[in-house]
Amino acid sequence: MQNAGQNPLAQLRDIHLPDPISWWPPAIGWWLLLFISLAIIAASVYVYRNNRWRREAKTLLLAHSPAKNSEYYYQINRAIKQIAMQRFGPQCAQLSGRAWLEFLDSTLHKPLFMSDIPEFADAPDSPSARPDPIKVQQVALTWLQKHTVRERSGSEVTQ
Repeated sequence: MQNAGQNPLAQLRDIHLPDPISWWPPAIGWWLLLFISLAIIAASVYVYRNNRWRREAKTLLLAHSPAKNSEYYYQINRAIKQIAMQRFGPQCAQLSGRAWLEFLDSTLHKPLFMSDIPEFADAPDSPSARPDPIKVQQVALTWLQKHTVRERSGSEVTQ
């Protein structure tokens, strides 16, 4: 039997709490999240820098407002030729007419110029050949986004 004057709660010991959880070092999941985030940021910067030429070329193509006159077709053709010379070298500078459009189509997986606007081959030089200027601009922008550069070995590398 217990003493009537003794408090039974006095015999209990204090609760000892564990040390607070430290924020360092983080768990493996946080390290993984940090690594994936840094990889995504690095890849985004790489893609953004590598596509600077494409943004500049798009600005060059959009600098001319669509009009049904030979000057517009000449300017668009000139802009495409500048882009092609930068991407493929000087061998495309001498091309014109159908050979030029076939060259542009050869840089795509699916023909675009000869199937959609074959009259563009003669548009810069002939007043009778007048393709839809909006269609010309759309095809040029599509070519800019989808063309590939062929390496010397013949394999394709998407740029």
